[in-house]
Amino acid sequence: MKKTIILGLCSLLFMGSSCKETIQQEAAGELIETVGEPELVSEVCLGPFAHNVYIWLNQPQNMLQRKEFLKNLRKLAEESEYIQTYHIGEVFKSERDVVDDSFTFSWVVTFASIEDQEAYQTEPAHLEFIETTSKLWKKVLVYDSYVYDWDS
Repeated sequence: MKKTIILGLCSLLFMGSSCKETIQQEAAGELIETVGEPELVSEVCLGPFAHNVYIWLNQPQNMLQRKEFLKNLRKLAEESEYIQTYHIGEVFKSERDVVDDSFTFSWVVTFASIEDQEAYQTEPAHLEFIETTSKLWKKVLVYDSYVYDWDS
């Protein structure tokens, strides 16, 4: 059963396979080129994968559209066979310069592996979500990362 994680940094709570060797190599000054090459990352670290999505709705003040979007997002979370955990967040307005509070919603999900995240991209539940809700948003940004296992 999937759990809704209340903390926006839920990806930090789930540690997976060891990336210790990679960290030690990087600390020793060795350059390991993995950025932008998922197949290499997957060989280095097979641990949990965090998918952080930020959504800007076309009409963020339209409550009917907000409810429709959230209903479909929750449906995706419940129907996906690959999502381990998820967090649906609403923007928190901040006075701090380092905080980007221009988005409407955030969607943070974790997967057991990069391969599961890749499968999620083409699974029917995800494709249906995109088809159903894409008319509601004007911008989407995604930040993907794998999770270090600092204890291995």
